[in-house]
Amino acid sequence: MRRRPRGLLWFWTIGLAAAALLFWTTWKLPALDDLLRPGYWLIAIVLAVFTIRWFRPRAGRRRRGDRRRDDRRDASPTEADSSRAAMFSRPDPAAATPPDDPRRAPDPPAPE
Repeated sequence: MRRRPRGLLWFWTIGLAAAALLFWTTWKLPALDDLLRPGYWLIAIVLAVFTIRWFRPRAGRRRRGDRRRDDRRDASPTEADSSRAAMFSRPDPAAATPPDDPRRAPDPPAPE
């Protein structure tokens, strides 16, 4: 599977724009030259790390492809899954009150 270079190109574009902003700031305010010089090193290191990570071959589980397209749900849900579903589901108000509770809304009349 071949990777698209779009993400790498965007990252390099943003990195070069940040370096250009540092250069412009140094050019406009020469007193900040010594203060902003480590910024170039920081940008270069971050660009190098992410470029190496982008070129690094995928190994093991990462080689199979995109995880977002895999079905990660099991056929048999676990107890944790059922409790999580119960935690985020809306309770039915009619089922929450017993039928003889006076707070329950009366049933609509039957049509004749």
